[in-house]
Amino acid sequence: MASPVVEAVDMDLVDGDGKQQFTVEIRSLVDSICDKTGSVLSLFR
Repeated sequence: MASPVVEAVDMDLVDGDGKQQFTVEIRSLVDSICDKTGSVLSLFR
């Protein structure tokens, strides 16, 4: 499961524009996951 992700990152690192776009998408994804995780954790407090 992790291998394709690593390959995708390597591909984007080769292309400068791709790297920037990929970084933005990852940040958005991480922020989304953090928000969901925070919401779930707040339910158990």
